[in-house]
Amino acid sequence: MEEQLPALRDRFDADLAIVNGENAADGAGITAKLADKLLAAGADVVTLGNHTYRRGGIASYLASSERVIRPANSGAEAREVRLHCLASGDTEHIGEKEDIQAGGSR
Repeated sequence: MEEQLPALRDRFDADLAIVNGENAADGAGITAKLADKLLAAGADVVTLGNHTYRRGGIASYLASSERVIRPANSGAEAREVRLHCLASGDTEHIGEKEDIQAGGSR
């Protein structure tokens, strides 16, 4: 992915690249180092899934990351769920960010 993403963004003139990184670490989970590599390669956001916590140390990374996000139903490991809105292309502003409790509502 790291090698292909820049060329794919150019080829398709993509304003936004969302990469699913939940299995980036040899097919099970993700590490902070791998997440940083995906972001450096051109991912605007890295999404995660049910394998997120299979590698140690990722919880503290997620607590400070604005661009690597876990699913809303990730369970007790997640203290909060964040809604992220990004500007894309020539759009000046898209939405707001707010913190909500996992499993709850606004």
